[in-house]
Amino acid sequence: MECFTEVNKVELLEKISELFKKFGLRSTSMDEIAMHLKMSKKTLYQMFDNKTDIVEQISILRQKKLFDIEESKNRILKQENLLEQFYIGMQHMAHSLDSFKTNNHYDKKNIIRNFTKNMFAILMNKA
Repeated sequence: MECFTEVNKVELLEKISELFKKFGLRSTSMDEIAMHLKMSKKTLYQMFDNKTDIVEQISILRQKKLFDIEESKNRILKQENLLEQFYIGMQHMAHSLDSFKTNNHYDKKNIIRNFTKNMFAILMNKA
């Protein structure tokens, strides 16, 4: 079995991101992703739980590219108000979602819903 490094995973996420841009989130299936990456679905599922996991990892990758993650973390944690911390985190997520092509807001709503649950858990651990 091939061992995937973090560099390999970043390259795969970039390729998957291009598929999403070209065909949209809803229109791109795990089968199509596996075929595009020239790997089996089994291997794809060993790397990612599901399509939502892929989208979340692409969003994190984009956040790292758009913003220095440490600077962003420090900016968020400097805010005394929990809602301000959450708002800044949501701004980062909005930047990440802007480049995804989608036919409707269903995909973005689901991504935001999952992100807000995760962000809330992180912020509550900091409180």
